[in-house]
Formats: sequence, C-alpha cells, structure tokens
Amino acid sequence: MSLLHTFFVLAQTGTVTIDGQVVRYMVQENGDTLFLATLDDMSISSPRKFDSEEEYRRYLKYKRYALVVYPYAKEAIGIFKEVEADAADLKKRKRKKYMKEKHEELKKEFEEPLKNLPKLKESF
Repeated sequence: MSLLHTFFVLAQTGTVTIDGQVVRYMVQENGDTLFLATLDDMSISSPRKFDSEEEYRRYLKYKRYALVVYPYAKEAIGIFKEVEADAADLKKRKRKKYMKEKHEELKKEFEEPLKNLPKLKESF
C-alpha cells in the first residue's frame, strides 16, 4: 500500500454545497480539512521577446483582433454543435428548411456586430 493510498484511506471524505456547487472534502486525522477541486487548465510561459518595435506592435494588433473575435468563435462552435445535433435525425427536406431558418436567425443576430469588426489590412 502506497503512502498516498494510506493517506486517502485514513481520511474522512464527504461533500458539501458551497455557493450552489457541490465540493468534495477530506478531513485528516489531525482535523485539517482539505477541499478537492478540479481546476481549469492554465498555461504558463515566459515573457514574449520581439526582434523589433514593429513586430511588437503587430503582435498587439493581432492580440486585440483575437480578443474581439474570440467570443464570436466560441459562440459559433456552440451553435454549430447545437445545429448538428438538432439536424442529425431530420430528413433531407426538413434539414434544408431548418438550416435556412437557422441561417436567417443567425444573420439577424450577428450581421451588424460582424460588419463592425476591423478589416485585416495585412496578409498573414
């Protein structure tokens, strides 16, 4: 039996609701309580280095573009998955009608905000 396994066997475990979220906890023999949680992934990297001021400014510009476009991309992925799931069991004619309705709905919702996005003047 490993040390880690022994630690978990000797500790009391349970769950508690905090702000509407169910959280697991462990109480050690000495009375200390440890809350167990799954954290989101994070990336840690070194500071970026640029060869020139122009390169740095280009980086900042594309970073701004990404910050503007990212919410739309995230929303698009969600809509795509939803539409794909909804249309999966439809027959061809009904799927085509559903896609046309969804297209018009999305056009009304996103046409104006997307028109106002900055145009990329440089090529990648």
